[in-house]
Amino acid sequence: MIVKVEKFQETAVIATSEQLASCQVNNFIFRIQIELLFTCIPFKGVRELFEQEPMPVPKKSRAELMKDIDADYYGYRDDDDGILIPLEQEAEKEGVLVI
Repeated sequence: MIVKVEKFQETAVIATSEQLASCQVNNFIFRIQIELLFTCIPFKGVRELFEQEPMPVPKKSRAELMKDIDADYYGYRDDDDGILIPLEQEAEKEGVLVI
């Protein structure tokens, strides 16, 4: 029984070491391929190779710009705030005194 267990352990160790060696060889080949790839491509950095350019912001049409313009934009409601009328009265008094 002990001989069978030792034989199994020996075959398991051999199989595992062969698989490990195969993985190491594959890893080595992969690294060489990556190095060759980066020497062939002008190096910009890995992040830049996979980034996409941002989409340009679309320009607003004339109708979209005019949509938000109302009477406040042209100053039609300036008299409603109660600040402009007293200032105009003072300016009129000063203008009359100058004449």
